[in-house]
Amino acid sequence: MGAPRVLRAGPFPPGDRRRRTLSGWLREEFDALGYDALFDRRGLATDEAIRILRSVWTTSTAVGFEGDVYRFEPMLMEPKPARPGGLPIWIGGHGKRSIRRAAELGDGWLPFRLPVDELTKHLAYLREQLALYGRRREDVTVAVNVVAHPSGSDPGGHAADWDLVGDADACAEKLRRYQQAGVEHFLVKCPHGSSTAAMVETYEVIAREVRPRLERNEQSG
Repeated sequence: MGAPRVLRAGPFPPGDRRRRTLSGWLREEFDALGYDALFDRRGLATDEAIRILRSVWTTSTAVGFEGDVYRFEPMLMEPKPARPGGLPIWIGGHGKRSIRRAAELGDGWLPFRLPVDELTKHLAYLREQLALYGRRREDVTVAVNVVAHPSGSDPGGHAADWDLVGDADACAEKLRRYQQAGVEHFLVKCPHGSSTAAMVETYEVIAREVRPRLERNEQSG
């Protein structure tokens, strides 16, 4: 399986890494790991886990925790992340609880594939929640998943907003619509079953021909 690629207009800062956090949705995964009792409290567990990470990343002394899901005696975590404040935490999912979690605790919000119109509605809810938590829209980076189809392949049926097909101009125009809605990053992947060679070629086209078009659009805007 090929790793997805992140596309943004501009390079990542040196040493920049992100942690994507999801609560999970498939009970069988929890059962397989022996955490079946946690499934119905996975949202609460996720919130506590984020708070724990924030605490141990930013505190030089021992940290303990007494929550509804996690409890432990004071302990040290070393080494700390190189980035001050720890790794940026991006919250995955586009349910209302996930959006509220991103507004309260996240540095970024990464929904699954969404058409632009639906994403715009979710972004309005994100702004509402950010205001409730005393945060600004720029405090949370918005990203979205898109699928780059290798040259000559057919997504089958009607190509969705997140399907990058056709020439570089057509692909850039689709991404530009997301940008105009408020998206700042794209997680780009190829369809399941694509060969390694096809994926490499597709990612190179995105980097060489599509990304510069977005950068020019930002500069002209």
